Amino acid sequence: MRNAGWQPGGHPNDWLGRRAVPLPGCPFPGGTTGRGARPGGSGSRARVGGPAYPGRNGQKGHSLAGDRIDTSAEAPVLRAPTLADYVRDRRSRAVPGYPAGMTRKELAAATHASLGYIAKIEQGEALNPGAAILDSLATVLDLDAANRVHLYHLAQQRPSAAEPAPLRAADPAIRTMLDALLPHLAAALDHGWRVIEHNAAFDAALPGLTRSRHVLRWMFTDPWARIVVEEWEREARLMTGRFRAYAASAPDRADVEEVLRDLSGQPDFRRMWSAGHVCIGRTDPTFTLRNPRTGTTFEARVQRYRSTAPGPAHQVFIGLTQLSP
Repeated sequence: MRNAGWQPGGHPNDWLGRRAVPLPGCPFPGGTTGRGARPGGSGSRARVGGPAYPGRNGQKGHSLAGDRIDTSAEAPVLRAPTLADYVRDRRSRAVPGYPAGMTRKELAAATHASLGYIAKIEQGEALNPGAAILDSLATVLDLDAANRVHLYHLAQQRPSAAEPAPLRAADPAIRTMLDALLPHLAAALDHGWRVIEHNAAFDAALPGLTRSRHVLRWMFTDPWARIVVEEWEREARLMTGRFRAYAASAPDRADVEEVLRDLSGQPDFRRMWSAGHVCIGRTDPTFTLRNPRTGTTFEARVQRYRSTAPGPAHQVFIGLTQLSP
C-alpha cells in the first residue's frame, strides 16, 4: 500500500517540507482543495516551515515540519529553581501533622527559626542559610534523600552524608559472603565494634569473641584473648588507641560511655586508656595468633573494609591466612 502522503514517483521530502505537492482532494491551510491549491492561500494563517498534515474529513491539519513552531499565545517563561520557590512549595504540601501544609508561622516554630528569617528565605533575601536551619527544614518538611540534597544545593551548601542505620541483626546474605572467604577469618562488625556475623574460621581462631560480641570487651575480659593473641600487650594498646579515635566521632555516644563503664574496672584497660594514646588504622597489618587446639602460631594479614553496599552500615574484617588455623 502506497503512502498517501506523497505521489508515486515523487520523493518523501516533497511531503516532509522541501516542496509542497498538491494532491486532488487534499486540504491545505485555508480550506481550499484540489489541484492548484497552494499553501497559505486565502483565509489561512501564514504557514511556518513545512506543509500541514491533512486532517481527517476535511478538518484542519497540523504542521509536521518547520523551522519554528507557530504559537499564537505567549506561554509564561519557566523559571530555574530557587531556594525561595522551593521552600514555599514544600511548605504548602502535606507533611506529618499538617495534612493541608504549613503556614509560615508554623514552619518557623517547627524549625526553631524566627518568623522573620523564614520570611527572608521565602522572599529570596536569605540565599545561603546555614546547615542547622537546612537540616531543620529538611526534617520538618519531610524531605527524602534526593530532596534534602536539592535543598542544600539551592542554598549553595554541601549536605553532610546521611548515615545509614547500623547493622544490628544477622543477615543471611552477609553470612554467605563471609563463608565464601573460608578458610580465611571473616566477620561483619557494626561501627561500634560488635560482631554481628562471622564464619567458622573466625569463631575457631578467636574463641569467646562471638559470645562476647564486642571486640574491646573480649580483649580485656575474656581469658581466651590473652591465650590466642600472641602479642597481647601490643594489640591491646593498639585497640585502645583505635577505640579512643572512634569515640571522638561515634554516632552513638551513649554506646561508647557504656563500654567505658564496663571496662573501667579492668586495670590494664584503665592504664592504657589513661595514657591517651590515639591510633587510626594499623601500621603493621600482620596479626599473630595461637591456635587454641594445637598451640602453634600463625599469622593473619588484617584487612578492614567499610561496606558501601545498600543496606545497614557495617565493616568487614578479614584475616588472610596461609594455612587454616
